[in-house]
Amino acid sequence: KQKVGRFDLVCVSTDPADEANEKYHMAQCTYTYTLAGGEITAQGVSAFPKLSQIPPTVVDAVSGGTGKYAGVRGEVSLQTRANKAISTFHFVD
Repeated sequence: KQKVGRFDLVCVSTDPADEANEKYHMAQCTYTYTLAGGEITAQGVSAFPKLSQIPPTVVDAVSGGTGKYAGVRGEVSLQTRANKAISTFHFVD
């Protein structure tokens, strides 16, 4: 496999699991994929069983892009496996 760009992710905890009946920490996350020709951004709310680990599968909205990706819409599925993150984009017209 070949590296095609850079992936940056930031999440902010919006509702910590601080009560006995809460199993998940809720967080607002923003992603930026820097690729040849521009960037693609995505965002959404995710449920983290542990704050130190990204959930195994997350589907969030593609919120925009720059350069040749300007105007993109759709969603991105992010799957984590060990120390890897696999992103699959689904774009709509």
